[in-house]
Amino acid sequence: MGDVLRGAFFIALAAVAIDTYYRIRALIRETHYHASTYGALPSPLWELSTVLFPLPPVPSWGFSSFFSVEGRASRA
Repeated sequence: MGDVLRGAFFIALAAVAIDTYYRIRALIRETHYHASTYGALPSPLWELSTVLFPLPPVPSWGFSSFFSVEGRASRA
């Protein structure tokens, strides 16, 4: 019984760690989007976070350009 509880504890701990990791990545992406949209300079914390949590490259045909008028005109 003790082994089952210990296993369940570590599974729950891993789930919390994974959830925290993805929440931090989402916060970093939101911060990066806001900074790139409004022209703010990246902070040293942002530079450190890109090393700790690297973001995958964004395709040039991203969803926003796919649904925008300018994006449709450039693909035509």
